[in-house]
Amino acid sequence: SVLQTKYGKSCRNCKAIGYYKCKLCEGNGTIKWSPLYDPIFINPCVCPTCDGFKVQRCLNCLGYGSV
Repeated sequence: SVLQTKYGKSCRNCKAIGYYKCKLCEGNGTIKWSPLYDPIFINPCVCPTCDGFKVQRCLNCLGYGSV
């Protein structure tokens, strides 16, 4: 159709949303971090992948939702 040609096909990776739940923090916004893998001192810190936003931009469509 004309609209599909103009805007492209829907992205299958993000289901045409443009973003998806962060895979590193699993959508929490924080990760558990400990210096030297010390199980006693586990500190929550901001996820370095999503910067605490809990979602990642789709790299297939660059956040547009269509390819």
